[in-house]
Amino acid sequence: MTVARLRRLGGGDSPIRMLLLHGMAGSTAVWDEFTACAAGQSEIWDVELPWSVTGDGSWASGTDIPGAIASALASMPLRPAGEPHADLVVAHSFGASALLELLSSGWQARVGAVVLAAPLSCPEPFDWSEIGRKVEEFPRLLEEGIAHRTGARIGPQTRRDLALRLRDLIGPLPWLRTYEYCLRAATLDLARLTTPVLIVAGADDRISAVSDVERMARKLPDVRFEIFEDCGHFPMIDRVERFTETVDMFIQVALNRIDCEPAPNGESRGVQQVAIPAAENGSLLRS
Repeated sequence: MTVARLRRLGGGDSPIRMLLLHGMAGSTAVWDEFTACAAGQSEIWDVELPWSVTGDGSWASGTDIPGAIASALASMPLRPAGEPHADLVVAHSFGASALLELLSSGWQARVGAVVLAAPLSCPEPFDWSEIGRKVEEFPRLLEEGIAHRTGARIGPQTRRDLALRLRDLIGPLPWLRTYEYCLRAATLDLARLTTPVLIVAGADDRISAVSDVERMARKLPDVRFEIFEDCGHFPMIDRVERFTETVDMFIQVALNRIDCEPAPNGESRGVQQVAIPAAENGSLLRS
């Protein structure tokens, strides 16, 4: 059973309960800087998921991968009837893909709002040329994660060598399952997902192209989409202050909109804007 861990108590009379989900070969450490910057009223939980850097890869043989997130949510203390297990779930990369699958299977009533940080996405249509590109980019993803964990203590070539060793330790099956869920996201009926969603993409993300992430965003009925300049696949680290400000503003808006009426005639509200300075380029927010 995957169990959530209380990372930080929230302040005030009505703390906002937040659950943080890491991506493939990640760990709860990717949220260290965000947790330090997050608003004091946030009650922060995290969880070491089966696909963490310390995992053994057996999760990839399972049939219910999003079930690990369901287990983490269910492990959190009960709240009064009608209240979600978590006011906000913030998920990164593969964690975001698994979360979308879970919410689409009927769990959305148990989550107040969602933040998808650099969700994995694929071009449509997905052809054979993409397979080779995805194979090549996997070590780059691992290398970027290593760079964030080690900083300047090791050089580029050492990081590259470590990324290749980590790739080999992870093995091909977890990689295949990761991109299976990436592809499956294109088949999900996201129009039925009425939970408020914030998607944050890095303009320099080499793993998930902004255009592909935007395509995903446009399928969601209640979504805000923001692009961070000078940012790669880890917006909660690359632009931690901006990421924290954006999440804090979003959750305040979303909590007030959880019980709002749906769009008329069931129509999608499309990619929406949050009133954040420096918004430009129409439906996209760049900062």
